[in-house]
Amino acid sequence: MTTSTSLNLRALLKTAIVRTGMGVGARAVSGLPPAAKALFVAAAAHNRPHGVAWYVVSGDGDIEQALADVRFFLSALEGLTSAAAERAILPFPSHEVDPYRGLSPHFGVASARAGALHAVASGKARVVVASAAALLPRISGPRRLSGAALDLQPGQEVAPSDLAELLVDAGFVREDPADEHGEFAIRGGILDIFPAGEAQPVRLEFVGDTIES
Repeated sequence: MTTSTSLNLRALLKTAIVRTGMGVGARAVSGLPPAAKALFVAAAAHNRPHGVAWYVVSGDGDIEQALADVRFFLSALEGLTSAAAERAILPFPSHEVDPYRGLSPHFGVASARAGALHAVASGKARVVVASAAALLPRISGPRRLSGAALDLQPGQEVAPSDLAELLVDAGFVREDPADEHGEFAIRGGILDIFPAGEAQPVRLEFVGDTIES
């Protein structure tokens, strides 16, 4: 999309938002088709850049399209890159398992939920698209979620073996290679982790017990 086309689309969307009253806070709206709902949510996020808009859809099958629509509209309104939109507008699916049967959700689902909650707790999320069923179970509060996060940076000292123990305690599984969410691998001074919310594994390179990169 060229710059002039992007600017024209942005102007058209802002005009539509003003004319339909979407820019004014509303307690409830009804009768909107799916694309208009996504525009309404994007407008709400655009007007409150430091808040989080929760967009609740009927079922998990509706999340993907709603997510794509909101990312498109908010990107058009603010000129976000695809990567920035993916970091700011996140899915929050249901566990997709019967809680009374003692089954664990798929790690991909748990990863998406954890990534969204951490983004909300850290102030990085702009919009969360959730199914109604996803909001039924109780979840941890923002303070506990932030406290459970582990921030790793170059120059930080931590033994790879100690980090491996922390990962296992957090529910990660040691595999080689680490190509699924929730897995990690250690080979000499290299530690690969596939954390929640990431599209690819993250590699840490150690010199002794110091993270080099």
